[in-house]
Amino acid sequence: MGWYLLGKEYVAQGKEAKAAYCFAQAGEVYEAYEAKKINVTLPEHLYMEGAPNGERPEAVAGKMTMRTRLVLLLLAMVMLAMIATAPGGWRKQPSEPPELVLSAANDAAVFYTHGFSKPDERKNALQTIFFPQGASWKYAVLAKGTLTSDGQWVLWPRKPVIELTSERSDVTGQPDVAYFDAEKCNCKPGDSTKAQQTTDAWMAVEEQIAVVRSALISYTKQYGEAPPDTIDKLVSDYPKNVLPGYTETMKQAYPAIAAQLAQKKAAAADPPAAAGTAQTQTAAVSHYGNTPLEEPLEIIVDKQNHRLALVSGKVMIRNYAVGLGGVKTPERSFVISEKVRNPNGRSNGEFGSRGMTLSDTLFAIHGTNDPTSIGKDESLGCVRMRKEDVEELFDMVPIGTKVTIGQGGLPGEEVAGESRFKVEPLREETNPGKVYRWLN
Repeated sequence: MGWYLLGKEYVAQGKEAKAAYCFAQAGEVYEAYEAKKINVTLPEHLYMEGAPNGERPEAVAGKMTMRTRLVLLLLAMVMLAMIATAPGGWRKQPSEPPELVLSAANDAAVFYTHGFSKPDERKNALQTIFFPQGASWKYAVLAKGTLTSDGQWVLWPRKPVIELTSERSDVTGQPDVAYFDAEKCNCKPGDSTKAQQTTDAWMAVEEQIAVVRSALISYTKQYGEAPPDTIDKLVSDYPKNVLPGYTETMKQAYPAIAAQLAQKKAAAADPPAAAGTAQTQTAAVSHYGNTPLEEPLEIIVDKQNHRLALVSGKVMIRNYAVGLGGVKTPERSFVISEKVRNPNGRSNGEFGSRGMTLSDTLFAIHGTNDPTSIGKDESLGCVRMRKEDVEELFDMVPIGTKVTIGQGGLPGEEVAGESRFKVEPLREETNPGKVYRWLN
């Protein structure tokens, strides 16, 4: 930020070379303020001539006089006032952002990207990060997710790369931008602990919200009802155990999720009326309810690599090793039609501690008492999972979840979080009146 303001001061003094040098150092901050690409093409000797006193950036930054700092502070305050009052300015924000702010805390927000597909997406994201008009948070993180080697999936559990943070001053309101990508900032990055902790906490919340959203979508599809007033309606005894339970975070987030889905349904039913209130969102960036886990949860089974993945769109939330049945395992799409805890009254029987029937057939995703069969084709057609894996999946996917079984498409590496997703069961999910004869 200081480089940009120093450049503006040099422009006022007619020192174009020095101004160009400072703007080049400001990089994305310049582009966010000016709403245009930086265009500095000075030859090297002129470029260094533009550097104040011919010194390197880090030396210049440390030698600002108190007078210069005061000038920059006053300039920043004037610029912020001008930007805030400019009619039709470049900051385009939703007039009524959704109530659900998907961040770790009310004063922090995380912008999560796995790559910007359009030229203006990064600029728009930075503008929103630097100038969150009407938002309650003062601290923002831009984090980049990790892709699989083939670039087809975003590996959600992998720690994202922290690119930058922006923290608004309580006095001036101007953003203090810190870069953590050495190549982009041409600097020595500082300590990113706070940014990483903020991002970790946000991701944990996002995961729980994704489970609630999928469960609510599934519930309304199956029972043809409007979103219930409370999350408790999604948690019932077998066979309506859409969810086994919920956390306090899931409970608190539920009203906003239900409201968002109701708004989407209304907008879909009446597009012209909704068009005037449509929100401008960047697909790759998560903020104000625009989340990388917005798509309903689905399960993909890869027979070739013996993997089962839980995904949301192109984001891979988990990737488990599984046991299959070779040609006996059908290649087609199913839905989870039933979820049962301790099938046949046992947690250590042939079906393990959890079972999920596929489209009311004899095929199922379940546990096993033969963990050595994982990664092999030894079942009669079902999908076998390790105990800790099937119990986590059981807690995350609702009844009605789509399951697609095919050949290839998933990476061989297993993908899991640092800690297991788990909710305490709140209802009775066993089914003692039925003997299960899945094609184990």
